[in-house]
Amino acid sequence: MTVAKNKAIDMLRKQKPVLMDELPEKAAEETPISLLLKAERKEHLQIALNLLPPKDRDIIIRRDLEEASYKNLAAEYGLSEDAVRQRYSRALKKLEQIIVSDEMLASVLCPEGYKVDDGNRQCGRKLKGLHDDS
Repeated sequence: MTVAKNKAIDMLRKQKPVLMDELPEKAAEETPISLLLKAERKEHLQIALNLLPPKDRDIIIRRDLEEASYKNLAAEYGLSEDAVRQRYSRALKKLEQIIVSDEMLASVLCPEGYKVDDGNRQCGRKLKGLHDDS
């Protein structure tokens, strides 16, 4: 019985998985309230971005909203990819501090709320609105 079982397992391992041509998409029903919340998040994110220094705002917009690669940004700014990564990371930290320092912005853009850690406020998770359309 063990030999037959092992042969069956070997046959299953060798078979390629059958892929569906197209996965059924989850119905994305957008209600008027969800559309309003989405617009409100975008508006609040724009307010927060406008409070950043221009070079920080630019790198966030180019990287997150226009989906530019670090390589392309490095060439554009005349910096190394590591320098671009560091500038982007610092810009995101500044953006987060702007958001959590303002109760209204934090309530809209921090999906999990925010926490106070060593006197600094931080979003509970990633900032809502940067990487998603929700």
